[in-house]
Amino acid sequence: DALFWNCFGFDRSAAQVYFLVPVKMSTVIAGKNLAAAFLVLMEITAIALVCALLRLPLSGRQILEAVAVTCVITLFILAVGNMSSLYNPRAVNPVKTMKTSAQSRSQALLMLAFPLTLIPVALAYLARYAFDTEWAFFGVLLFGGVEGVLVYSYSMQSALKAAVERREQIISALSGGEGPIEN
Repeated sequence: DALFWNCFGFDRSAAQVYFLVPVKMSTVIAGKNLAAAFLVLMEITAIALVCALLRLPLSGRQILEAVAVTCVITLFILAVGNMSSLYNPRAVNPVKTMKTSAQSRSQALLMLAFPLTLIPVALAYLARYAFDTEWAFFGVLLFGGVEGVLVYSYSMQSALKAAVERREQIISALSGGEGPIEN
């Protein structure tokens, strides 16, 4: 949740700094997105290393496929997350992350959006099945990746616009609520 859907949640009232310092909000969002993407790639690397250590049959094509699929899905998830982080910001208490109904409602909405992020990958697997070739799979996945870049770019512009227009609401939402440190 805090990595993709609500990237400012743990920042809480410290998010005020993003609006006061001379760093652009696009840099802040891009930095958070790069950190999330790096973590996802490290997870794939760790899984591949465990598979290699356990001597599971794993080819270079399978690793490439896993990385490509994950990158495409991550682009779409980050796009949705950028929007939800600024249109529905909420402070997160690390002790009680799932306790409030507002969080449950927004998480339910995002879980409905999640299957939509899987459509480009599902189409790539359908292309592999229909045409019985890896070229079809990677071609459709490449097209999905290009779509992902476009959707991410659009979401970044929309998120930046929301950050400017909703500055007070964002700071207020993130500053509220209980937590281990008083605001």
